[in-house]
Amino acid sequence: MNYQARRELLIRIIPRYREADRNRKRTILDEFVSSTGYSGKYAIRLLYLKNPPLAKEIKETPGTLLWPSGSRNNQIGLVSNKLYCF
Repeated sequence: MNYQARRELLIRIIPRYREADRNRKRTILDEFVSSTGYSGKYAIRLLYLKNPPLAKEIKETPGTLLWPSGSRNNQIGLVSNKLYCF
């Protein structure tokens, strides 16, 4: 399941989870954890967010270059899994 699909599922589940009683919350949480692959504690944190992220908001993935192509590409080197500018 990709990031956007997990966020869409989260947005749909939050209202049900918040209105449910304790036993139903456990069932909803177990289903959410099994379908997303999140750990239980992280899933609980997501389900109690005051402002859940929108499914459309996808931030840039780590590792993408922040500069336009060709501007500083020659000055960047990857050394021991860290990004250094020369």
